[in-house]
Amino acid sequence: MLPVIHAIRLLRQADRQRAGVPGEDWATFFAAYGVLRWASRVRSPLLRTGAFVVGGALVLRAIGGRDGLLARTGLRRAPSPRFDAPAPMADTARRRSALAERVD
Repeated sequence: MLPVIHAIRLLRQADRQRAGVPGEDWATFFAAYGVLRWASRVRSPLLRTGAFVVGGALVLRAIGGRDGLLARTGLRRAPSPRFDAPAPMADTARRRSALAERVD
């Protein structure tokens, strides 16, 4: 598994296990608002694009986070099993070892 993907999975797992902070969604939304407002004044196209991407990601986090709008209204979908499932390569190695034990 790529180290970046593994690190992202570890961060997501730690985020799911921690307790929610009161007002976290609002703080994230206002941080996004500040980033987007700053991005509208930046002259560099590359910096502006990056700031809009970060601001948009923060807005989505504020809406879809643990205590966000979707969680409060009950509109959030069930978590995807693909993040909790074992890596395909690990599963393949497990099957090969099970086959080798049967053959021996």
